[in-house]
Amino acid sequence: MRGDDENSEKVIKSEKGEIRIASGDRAVKDLPMGIKLHPGAQVQTSMAGMDDRKSVAMLVFHMPYSVDDVIGNYRK
Repeated sequence: MRGDDENSEKVIKSEKGEIRIASGDRAVKDLPMGIKLHPGAQVQTSMAGMDDRKSVAMLVFHMPYSVDDVIGNYRK
C-alpha cells in the first residue's frame, strides 16, 4: 500500500490478474478505462481490475448537481 490515509493506492496481484484500489489524489491520477469526469465532480475512490480476457472498473464520486444534469452531460 502506498500513500497516507487520504491518498492511498493498493495493488493486489494474483496469477489470475490484478486489481488497483485508490483514494484521494491517487484515485484521480489514473481514472479507470478512460472515464471522463463531470465538471465539478470530486472523486472519492476508484477501482480497476483486469485479467488476460477482460477489465472492470468502478468510480465513486460526489458532485453538487442533480441526477438529470449528470445524465444530460454524459449523453452529450
